[in-house]
Amino acid sequence: IPHHRFFMAFGSFFKIKIELCASDPRVLSFIHGDVIPVDAPAGFAAVMYEGATLGGGKISGGMLKNYYPKGLRE
Repeated sequence: IPHHRFFMAFGSFFKIKIELCASDPRVLSFIHGDVIPVDAPAGFAAVMYEGATLGGGKISGGMLKNYYPKGLRE
């Protein structure tokens, strides 16, 4: 399982990227540590916010399981 630091360092190189913008309500859900709905193929994905890597997770069944560290969640 990729660590948060791996997502942060290599997020821009991931094949699957979930692009979020400021008006997307999923941003706060991701920061909170919730599972978010996505329209992407299954596998590990980097979550991008306005072009910067925010973290990552694993997509399965149209949902992204959040790998954002519990110590950073709000």
